[in-house]
Amino acid sequence: LQTQQLEIAPAWFEVELSGSASEFRRPIDFSRRTRQRVLVMAPSRPIRKGEKRVDSWRFIAPIARYPAAHSENPNLDNALTIVTLTWIALIFVSVRADPLRWVELLEYTVVFVAFVAGCKKFFVRIGKAIITEKNLRAPRNLRKFCDQSWQLVIHIFMTAAEIYLLGRDSVKWSWYYEPSSLEPGGMWDNRVDQAEDDPELRSFYLAQLVVWVVTAVSHRFFDSRHKDYFVMYSHHVATVMLIGGSYLLGSLRIGLLVLFLHDASDVFVDLLKMTNYAGLDADAGYYLTEIVFVVQLGTWAYSRLYIYPLMAVIPAWNSVAPFSTNNFQLAGLYLMDSFLTFLVVLHIWWYFLFCRILYRLVTAESAHDAGREEYEGDSHSEDDEHSDEANDSKDK
Repeated sequence: LQTQQLEIAPAWFEVELSGSASEFRRPIDFSRRTRQRVLVMAPSRPIRKGEKRVDSWRFIAPIARYPAAHSENPNLDNALTIVTLTWIALIFVSVRADPLRWVELLEYTVVFVAFVAGCKKFFVRIGKAIITEKNLRAPRNLRKFCDQSWQLVIHIFMTAAEIYLLGRDSVKWSWYYEPSSLEPGGMWDNRVDQAEDDPELRSFYLAQLVVWVVTAVSHRFFDSRHKDYFVMYSHHVATVMLIGGSYLLGSLRIGLLVLFLHDASDVFVDLLKMTNYAGLDADAGYYLTEIVFVVQLGTWAYSRLYIYPLMAVIPAWNSVAPFSTNNFQLAGLYLMDSFLTFLVVLHIWWYFLFCRILYRLVTAESAHDAGREEYEGDSHSEDDEHSDEANDSKDK
């Protein structure tokens, strides 16, 4: 790998072994030529003489797909990781003060991790059944299809749960239609503890916290790295901060509305990625990727660029002072509102990304090629497009 100067992160490789085992992390039987699955600890790029390596996450190396920091900007990658893990630890320590909440949080964590693993295995069969023969020749497509599957299921389930919570008789969608209400039972009613007053909402919030903590960790150490890696990582950090912070500050109702607007629109993003990985585009005669892309453009613009700022961000800024009962809560809510505003900036960035893909589509590029050029990029992993194309040529 170093001889060919490949830019890869440490990852699992299927290799044919016929040499020294000194470079591998576990003993391997070289008594005969064999094909085994081994973890090659290669740097994300060749290390120059005298250069200090910046990828210190070795404690998770045995199980992580990407233990090394992103070679494009390892310092930023490590900084985001430290902020994420520190905030997660603070949240767990704060919740630990309530034994029942602590147990509930641990239960959700175990169930969700098991669900992710099971969902990926289940969708392997579905992927093999619906992914086109051409796309199956590149193993990365099936793996990415399965990686995205659990997010689709979670977003559908969470959207349904949010619709139920917003539509209950005690709420009747008032938090959506009257986002600035200070009246009893309204969005910013500070007469009650929003966590203790509504056990259903509290349990849902803890479940969402677990989902986003696992999503952030998965994005850093396990998911494929695309061109928007740092933008997406920043989004995950902001979301974990928002969910944990709003829970501790007692502003769960605005959090429910924000989660609903995001989860509902993410369903179409998941479908878009999965149909693209499956090759269900115009080239294959299905046009599903193009259809979902057009629908996704509309739903994203409506939910994240119109409704979200109008019904969530602006009311949040206007309601901080009336809702706050002390200076600590006031400062915390202003910080949360800053993160809400930061998400608007990220939404605009992503929409311009979608528009660039749309431009490529209308200029006669295939959906798969447009997505590869604007979103997939050259991943520092086994997903590298050029390496895959070389492998495909050998198979032919």
